[in-house]
Amino acid sequence: MTFITYLRSEYSNSEIRYSNLCFEKRKTKNKERKTKNEFHHKPNKTPNENMLQVGQKAPGFKLLDTEKNEVTLEQFKGKNLVIFFFPMAWTGGCTKEMCAIQEDYNGYSELNANVIGISIDTFFALKHFAADNKITYPLLSDFNKETIKAYDVVHHEFAFGYKDVAKRSTFVLDTEGTIRFIEILPSPGDFPNMDAIKAAVQSLK
Repeated sequence: MTFITYLRSEYSNSEIRYSNLCFEKRKTKNKERKTKNEFHHKPNKTPNENMLQVGQKAPGFKLLDTEKNEVTLEQFKGKNLVIFFFPMAWTGGCTKEMCAIQEDYNGYSELNANVIGISIDTFFALKHFAADNKITYPLLSDFNKETIKAYDVVHHEFAFGYKDVAKRSTFVLDTEGTIRFIEILPSPGDFPNMDAIKAAVQSLK
């Protein structure tokens, strides 16, 4: 082997070693980058992650009552509040529930609690519904569905092909607007646990 051949051989080997070294460094960096990305990856939220919890402040709202007056959550500050969400006026379950609340309305008043009902019906419909059933407590129209979304009580598939009505659900708020009791029923045909709701209100007195 001549000296020139020797140099060429050594140069070629050096290039191979350098190439292998660069490849290993890139491999290491890619591995580190992947590990870093995995560490900072945030998994998608689970379906229940955004649901309101007892102890949280209740979302505010501004809705129209049956007389077209604006009603806000802030107006109830200083009093306990029971919010009854119901799917649709004049359906059997909703009529039964709203009438049961009316029958016990004085009992809520004695516990320093206001009662309101909220559905996606128009205020025109709710006015006639209240008159037909002699309901004296406020019924509020969430026609734009903003409040049922804020409280995460949207029933996506209702009867007769109707979609995105309120789930039958109840929230009890204390005088500062903090949620103290929640009942969200899976089926529109289910009836609220009125005894548990009254007990929750009574515990705030």
